[in-house]
Amino acid sequence: MATVTEKSVKVKETKKHPKRQGFRRTIIYITSILFPVVFYYLSPMVPIQGGKNGVIAGSLFVFAGLFVFSLFLGRAYCGWVCPAAGFQEVVMNIKKNNKRVKAKSFFVKWIIWIPWLTFVIINPFVLGTGIHSANFFYLTEDKLYVSLSAYTITGEVDQSYFVYFLVVAIIVLLAIVVGKRSFCHHVCWMAPFMIVGRWISNLLRIPSLRLKPNTEACIECHRCTRECPMSLEVEEMVKKGKIEHRECILCGTCADVCPKGVITYSFSSYKK
Repeated sequence: MATVTEKSVKVKETKKHPKRQGFRRTIIYITSILFPVVFYYLSPMVPIQGGKNGVIAGSLFVFAGLFVFSLFLGRAYCGWVCPAAGFQEVVMNIKKNNKRVKAKSFFVKWIIWIPWLTFVIINPFVLGTGIHSANFFYLTEDKLYVSLSAYTITGEVDQSYFVYFLVVAIIVLLAIVVGKRSFCHHVCWMAPFMIVGRWISNLLRIPSLRLKPNTEACIECHRCTRECPMSLEVEEMVKKGKIEHRECILCGTCADVCPKGVITYSFSSYKK
């Protein structure tokens, strides 16, 4: 493969965000604005409360849906739809020098997810009397969204208000202090559902959305690796002829910043 210096491709530098990335960012910014509306349905705590009362709550249906989604579209939800993505990418756009998150820390979210999922499963039988019903709107029947006021109409303190802004603060602070998309790497309780789904999809060779590299066309400008919001070594994967990583969110940033169009989307089965 031919090599080229970063300076030699400077002419292309201004075209970092073509229409596809602009469209993607528009979607995640909109979902971030709508985060109060879907907050309860992405909550890791509502299933615990529901389980204690024998109810399968709404967010468990969402998590199950994301698992099924990932069988065919991998973690595209994380790159194209997730509300947390918008907050983090705003930080990335404001900061000039975004920290890359070290790969050795990617395991942290599993330390959170495995105990949480275990508790969600055993909770109904340990603290409750088993599962009796399923209710997508559990705890939201009289309140479908998080109020952006600290007080209810009766003057009482609205706890959901503080919880919502605490979550947003954690998302933003992690992106600032730890690095790009740190919340996705270290905290997110939804990502593991999709990682497991992707693993099963690959194992069963289910046709799914992928990023496909043209290794011979790579000029080793390092731009794909530098611009990757998930801090992945994209160029190394391109050299190996396969872009596959459990943390890849299929956002297509690497494809859209490549001056040679080396990376493209494909819908195909996993190949070793």
